[in-house]
Amino acid sequence: MEDSLNLYPRGAEWLGNSDDLIPASVRLAYKTESEALVPLAGFARELNTINGLILKMNHMLEIDNIDTRDKRTLQGSINVLNDYICKFNELNPREMLIVDNYGRIHSTPWEQDNWVKVSISANPLHPTLSFKHTYNPVANTTSTTTETNRGDTINLYTPIVDATGHVVGHNNETLTLPFTFKILKSQNSSDDENLWSQTAGATHSTGESTDDIVADNTKDNITFAGGNKWIRFMSNASTDTLTIAHETHNVDTTALTTDFNAASASITFTV
Repeated sequence: MEDSLNLYPRGAEWLGNSDDLIPASVRLAYKTESEALVPLAGFARELNTINGLILKMNHMLEIDNIDTRDKRTLQGSINVLNDYICKFNELNPREMLIVDNYGRIHSTPWEQDNWVKVSISANPLHPTLSFKHTYNPVANTTSTTTETNRGDTINLYTPIVDATGHVVGHNNETLTLPFTFKILKSQNSSDDENLWSQTAGATHSTGESTDDIVADNTKDNITFAGGNKWIRFMSNASTDTLTIAHETHNVDTTALTTDFNAASASITFTV
């Protein structure tokens, strides 16, 4: 009945399926057709006297009836065509054709982002609609951690991937490495010629060596062993302490006397 936005002309058929989808700009109305007797003033002078044929033709033509959409009449068919023409005249070039929630035809632009591009070719005979995934490469980088620039942490970048293989996020985790030593070196003093040999890799009867001890894995064990019974080790797990000591013995300080003039004097004595 009325459309303040002029999207549909008066009398156009509403295609919506629910009253909830009627926009505020539109007023709908029910149309009923009924037969009525209309006085034919000047019938004999202005109309064909074959009255039945004229009435039938007038009913089929429905000339100037802007409200009818009866496709069995000429004016109704013209009105329906004008409804479509009215909408197609409003279509914009290089836009997509859609049907909105109210059953009306529109042309609309599309939304795109940095990853998806939509375009229509300029070919006048066979234009094509293209959807393309945009590839945004970045420069490859290489990083190396050496003994001189090592730290206590490693930054781990983990992509979050959805069920279809798209990277939808990422997780940055800082891994703090355990404090430890990689190489244990052994070195002896060369001041005493009676010490073990200083030749690298030399192994002696008692198992001593000056090889570097290198960890085989991140949780390798190291054992401290004495070269003889005079070297002792004591470890304390609660204080993380390793004590190295030289074995000592108490000296017998008991005073003894020996009288060689005595009849019971022995041929041996204790010094």
